[in-house]
Amino acid sequence: MFAEAVRKGILAVLSQDELLDFERMLETAPEVYDYCANMTDEQLNHLIAFISRNKENIFLELRHVKNDRDEKARALEEKDRIIAEKDAALAKNASTIAENESELSRKDRIIRDKNKALAKRDKKISDLEERLEEAKEDRYGRRRNNAKKAGGAAEGSKKDDSDRSNDNPGGADRQQGEEEYDGGTPRDPVTEDNTGDGKNSSSTGCTFNPENRPEEYKTMSLLNLSGFEEMKTLLRNTDHKFDRSRLPEGTVIKDRRIDTFFTMKTVLIKETIEKLRVKLPGEKSARWMYIPMPGGESRRPVGGTKASPELLQALAYETYVKRVSLGNLLQQLQDIGMRISKNTLRNWLKKGKRHLDSLIRELKDKALERDSIVNCDETWCKVRRFNKYLKKYMWVLVNKSEKIVIFFYDEGSRGRKVLTDFMGEAEVRAIMTDGYTAYNFLDGKLGVDHLICMAHAYVKFKKAHDLGKDASSIRFIELIERLYELERSYKARGYTERQIYKARQSAETSDIERRLRALLAEELKKENPKRSYYMEQALSYFDHFKDGLFLYRKDGSYPIDNNLAERQVRPFTAMRKVIQHCGSDEGAEMIAVYLSVVSTVKLAGVSVWRFFGDFFEDVVTGGRKHIGHLRLSPA
Repeated sequence: MFAEAVRKGILAVLSQDELLDFERMLETAPEVYDYCANMTDEQLNHLIAFISRNKENIFLELRHVKNDRDEKARALEEKDRIIAEKDAALAKNASTIAENESELSRKDRIIRDKNKALAKRDKKISDLEERLEEAKEDRYGRRRNNAKKAGGAAEGSKKDDSDRSNDNPGGADRQQGEEEYDGGTPRDPVTEDNTGDGKNSSSTGCTFNPENRPEEYKTMSLLNLSGFEEMKTLLRNTDHKFDRSRLPEGTVIKDRRIDTFFTMKTVLIKETIEKLRVKLPGEKSARWMYIPMPGGESRRPVGGTKASPELLQALAYETYVKRVSLGNLLQQLQDIGMRISKNTLRNWLKKGKRHLDSLIRELKDKALERDSIVNCDETWCKVRRFNKYLKKYMWVLVNKSEKIVIFFYDEGSRGRKVLTDFMGEAEVRAIMTDGYTAYNFLDGKLGVDHLICMAHAYVKFKKAHDLGKDASSIRFIELIERLYELERSYKARGYTERQIYKARQSAETSDIERRLRALLAEELKKENPKRSYYMEQALSYFDHFKDGLFLYRKDGSYPIDNNLAERQVRPFTAMRKVIQHCGSDEGAEMIAVYLSVVSTVKLAGVSVWRFFGDFFEDVVTGGRKHIGHLRLSPA
């Protein structure tokens, strides 16, 4: 507050309002207060007199200051208004941006939905094209086989007829990625092995070996109908004799011949068993019993079914060897008078599978014995879950020396855990695979040689040459073909495993490996090379697996490629074309068990028909002749 003495003195010359205005002016200069407080009375009187004399000037200055202050206030208000307008404009712009972002997000969702619809449509088109191609192949045969007849590559570059169709650049089968290639190579040396799975291949890739047919098919004689005297009479060999009595008298017989023809009668036999519920002496309760008549045959169905061993044998053979769908099999049975549902047939096969499970466990233990050499591969299948068809995977493991093939399905997973769980603590000596990443854990497993399929490398370079037009790929192709020529020569000469090992250590084989590695290093060093996608894939595969590709040289018993497993997968891929999908995981497991038995029996060169008959007969009679490596010695 203004000095009290000055204030009282000024009131004498200024009005109260004027004093208030004067004080407001002085508020901008606080130092005036301190100055007035230290004045003497004389100085204060002089100040008051000065103010009285210059009142007009003082208030003029005061109004000037006030006007200046008001002007500044208005300027500040104007600035505040402008800032407010700008803030409003910014808020409007932000709102517009938010709306635009929302619209863009909506359009992105529409685009994603359309892309999904397009992808779904493309997948459907691809599936339809694949089915169409398969139908064409079934009707006309594979185009590549026709091309081979018309001409093709030189003898050394021809691919084995056992290759899958996606090995051919124009093939439509199994377009599921490079890792699923079956490993076909020029005149695959493995196909020349006497593995017992058949030498001939049909146009659809199914193997056929006449020795695996039922004996009845080979001889066209009657079935073994022991115990069915009535049927023996009905289905006997019939001789149609010449009625010589009807020849005119004097006819001279010059020669005689027998013309043979065949007929087939399909007969459904319904059997009944008379059982009595009896209470035997010394027993507390009654029980159902069946005792056959003297000279009669003890007959009973396979447990849990109404099917005889012969019928279950036929069902298993028709479904898993001839690959007849359950629908067609049901129609056939209904046509000959059997009233049954598809679900009942499936349940009967399921009961048979349960009896085969113990056999599979024995096969697995035998296949994974210490120091075994095995091949492994996997392929896709469709499995129905919750009204959706999901892509799942079936695995196969082959032990060539023991002639064992095992399919396994772990909820359709393709992860490495499937293989690790299956193998457990098995101490195999070597395992041959393709380049699928799930097998990489084998590289660090102590004591296991992880062999990599050379056939995959060959085909990748072949695609680089045929599709990518990469001239440099021909050098890789020629050198790999020479490796296969050497392998064929060892087998043609009947080399033992020890002799094969020594041959693989020859200067020529070592020189081929050295040249292949040098070519790889040369190609990888090139700056900005004009390579195709196929060549990049081939070089990447060869560079990543170059050690595993040549590891087969370590042992004369090691295979050069994974074609053995690739061929054993083929019965499943052929069945996949028939059934289209598995109805459940349980259905896929059942296929795995039956195909394991079928493939193992075929690999051993034994009749699948006879084996199923013996096996289910043993199940009924309580025999054990099927145990002990499947009784896999030809009869």
